[in-house]
Amino acid sequence: MDQIQDSTTDDVLSSMPTQSGTTLPPPAPNVSGRHRSMVWNHFTRIPNGDPSKPRAKCNYCTASYACDTKTNGTKSMKYHIEKQCKKCPFNRTDKSQTTLAWKADGGSGSGELVSIAFSVEACRQSLAEMIILDELPFRFVEGEGFKKFMLIVCPKWVTIPSRVTVAKDCFSVYMREKNKLRSALQGQRISLTTDTWTSVQNLNYMCLTAHFIDDNWNLHKRILSFCLVEIHKGDTLGKAIEMCLHDWEQPKYLAITLDNANSNNGAVSYLKKKTKYRKDTILEHEFLHVRCCAHILNLIVREGLREFDESIAKVRGVVKYVKSSPQRWTFERLEEEDSAFLTSIGDDDEDDEDDVEQVVNRRTSKKLGPPNNINWEKARLFVKFLKLFNDATLRFSGGLYATCNSFFSELATISDAIDLECQNQNLVVGSMATNMKKKFNKYWGNLDNMNMLLFVGILLDPRYKMRYLDFELEGMYAHDPTKAVDLSCEVKNTLTRMYEAYLANEEVSNSLQQQQEPRSFSREDSEDSLESKSEVDRYLDEKCETDSASFDILVWWKVNSFRYRVLSKIARDVLAIPISTVASESCFSTAGRVLDPFRSNLSPMMVEGLICTQNWLRSSSTPISLRTIMDDVEDFERQLDMGGRGLSNPLATVPTIKKNGRISLWRRKEVENLLRDATVMAAQKASKPNGRIVRFKKKEREKRMSTSTAGGG
Repeated sequence: MDQIQDSTTDDVLSSMPTQSGTTLPPPAPNVSGRHRSMVWNHFTRIPNGDPSKPRAKCNYCTASYACDTKTNGTKSMKYHIEKQCKKCPFNRTDKSQTTLAWKADGGSGSGELVSIAFSVEACRQSLAEMIILDELPFRFVEGEGFKKFMLIVCPKWVTIPSRVTVAKDCFSVYMREKNKLRSALQGQRISLTTDTWTSVQNLNYMCLTAHFIDDNWNLHKRILSFCLVEIHKGDTLGKAIEMCLHDWEQPKYLAITLDNANSNNGAVSYLKKKTKYRKDTILEHEFLHVRCCAHILNLIVREGLREFDESIAKVRGVVKYVKSSPQRWTFERLEEEDSAFLTSIGDDDEDDEDDVEQVVNRRTSKKLGPPNNINWEKARLFVKFLKLFNDATLRFSGGLYATCNSFFSELATISDAIDLECQNQNLVVGSMATNMKKKFNKYWGNLDNMNMLLFVGILLDPRYKMRYLDFELEGMYAHDPTKAVDLSCEVKNTLTRMYEAYLANEEVSNSLQQQQEPRSFSREDSEDSLESKSEVDRYLDEKCETDSASFDILVWWKVNSFRYRVLSKIARDVLAIPISTVASESCFSTAGRVLDPFRSNLSPMMVEGLICTQNWLRSSSTPISLRTIMDDVEDFERQLDMGGRGLSNPLATVPTIKKNGRISLWRRKEVENLLRDATVMAAQKASKPNGRIVRFKKKEREKRMSTSTAGGG
């Protein structure tokens, strides 16, 4: 293999043009008839030297190397030409000559020309990212077609890396992206989802995914770990999660979403025991465990359809039979034209079994035959009713938007639909709804089995708040009004307790911050001392926002985060809680393609690197530019001084200001005051003349500016 690789490298070197631009002719064979190395096109033997220790010098930089054919060989000279020689026109970076190219923007060229220089490091990094993103095998880089393609696309890249080198580059990309994500998670409170999976290697893997909302109020989900676990037991899973979080420097987390397996209860108990008394723990992790709502919906539907498995199996079987051949789509009467139709439909047509014994038992069982009119009529009734559950599952499984605030509204809709169908005169639908109601009450009928944070999510939606909660609870528990009142009080009490816990943590952090930063005057200090109501009471007493298709709850909280400093932190953490484990389960689809039967020898460490890095590279990241933020703030001040013209939403154009860079304390306070004034102006615009408000606010702003400047100077 080494001889083959050396000959390939020599062929590539022989095709390289010289400094004059001409291609070097192939070297003539030596006296013995063996092919001479192409290195001698770039090196010259030093004459009049010691014959026992011959040396050769580079034609470009005059560096000399020992060149004894028996002792030294030509490997060091090849490395010099390919990696070290700065004067060689084919070294790793050609800084003297650049190429004009269209600026890449999301895969499409823009209208801007830029000059780029060839770099081997950039090519290797891009190749590694391509292998990761497109789920290609490492042997792809050693394919003949890929090498020919690269010879045409980039002739300067004379040494295409081997599969071993590409594997190392992929792992380097993994470590680089992991360090970036570790820095982004500093100070963030995250929510977790996890699930387990068995690969074709017969190994158990656990996927741990983090969900969080950043300072710019963008929702993110990132895979933290895809590691091996020995067995699916509670303590084992809990220890695995603890080790994964320890590798990420133990970030703060609010909740973890799991399915309804019994082992997950043991994992949650283990995590509570380990993190209950940590300083950054909220309410001693009382609301840590969140059950997967999509899994509960699946259990409810399965319970309702348990009595009608035969009808469903017949319908699914005939659909699969017809779709298995294009010719069967043209049959008007399958029974008359296809003799195998009646004997080919059975309960073995389902393709969702994972157990081999179940498949064998189904194949040995008798055939069910095609569905009759009664079976089709039942299927029509099921489709109309089950569409509601399908839509709710899709909403619960969303990963690009907040789902915690949608739980209660979907819960109320499903509860009303089941209660309505229980009174249906059709015995089939009524029986199905009755069975569903029993399973519904098992998981969502008892207050002790529900996580109150899912109900807090509806309070943090400014379109609904307590009024909508009370209205729906009265309908859901019309038979027991006391239960509705108790649940409403419990939800509000949970939000109040969380506010007090967050407020206590903020006071501790503020006291530490005041010891490090000089204190400056702010009008908010005096106003907050006079404020009697808490942020929770002020928020719930305000009028609800208008519900529209364009309403974005994260944008609303971003705009109003200056009014509710503590409550906005609660909203950012609670709204990031996923109510399903789909984020972790979707990772197993990628794992199934990475660990296919042809790549089953990959080590668990490499599998984790490929899957995690693909998720990190595909996730969009918005870099925050401090200069751009300050320019937007200055533009906002300029428009505000002109009377607020052109500002339909005064805060919509102002991004969240991160606390970094050399921003003085008085400047940051002044920006917050300006944004708060803009919010008040938007609320009072309809009741007072704009001119009077603008002049008053401008005068107040100038007074604060002079006071802050005098105090900071």
